[in-house]
Amino acid sequence: MKISNTVMTDFELLDVVKHGFGLGSDAELSRFLGVNKATITKVRSRDRDLGLRQKVKVLDRMGFLGVYNWEERLSAEFLGNLIRRSNNDLRQRRVPGLDGARYRDDAELLILFKEHGVFKKDKELAHYLDLKETSTPSVKCGRSSLGLKPRLQIFEFFFPKDAEKLRKSLLENRKMGDAVVDWSERQR
Repeated sequence: MKISNTVMTDFELLDVVKHGFGLGSDAELSRFLGVNKATITKVRSRDRDLGLRQKVKVLDRMGFLGVYNWEERLSAEFLGNLIRRSNNDLRQRRVPGLDGARYRDDAELLILFKEHGVFKKDKELAHYLDLKETSTPSVKCGRSSLGLKPRLQIFEFFFPKDAEKLRKSLLENRKMGDAVVDWSERQR
C-alpha cells in the first residue's frame, strides 16, 4: 500500500490501520482500538478525532521502536517510578493528602516531576508540559488527569530521542501511517 505525501486525515489513518493489520471490518477495527463502533463512525464522518490513546495502542501492537508497552510507559505510575529510581532525593517521597483522589498517580507524578525538574513555580511547570496554568491545581490535588501529551513531555525529559519519534508518530498521521505500512510489509 503506497501512501501519498499529502496530509493524512484520521479517516484515512483508520483505513491504513485496518488494511495494515488485516482487519476485515470497522467492527474488527473498533475492537482492535478498544473503542465502540460509534467512535469509528464519528471519526469517519469527521465528527471527532482519533484519540492519542488509540494511536498508542496501534504503536504497541507494532512494537514501535522495539517496545510493546507504550501505554504502560506513558502511564503516570510508570513515569512516577522512573523519577523515583533516577532521583535519590525522591526515592521514598510520598505525596500526602492524595489518599482516595481519583487521579492520585497523576497528582503524584506532577508533584514529583516539578521537584525532579527543579521547576520553582507551577507556571514554569505548566509551560514546560504545555498545560494551561489553571489546570495545574486540579491535577495536583488529584481531581483531573494529567493527560497523554504532558506525560509524553515528561517521558521526553528522560528519553529525548525515543520521545521525539513517538511524538511525531502520535501527532502526525502521515508518520503513523508510514509506520503501519512499514510494519505491515515486514510481516509478509
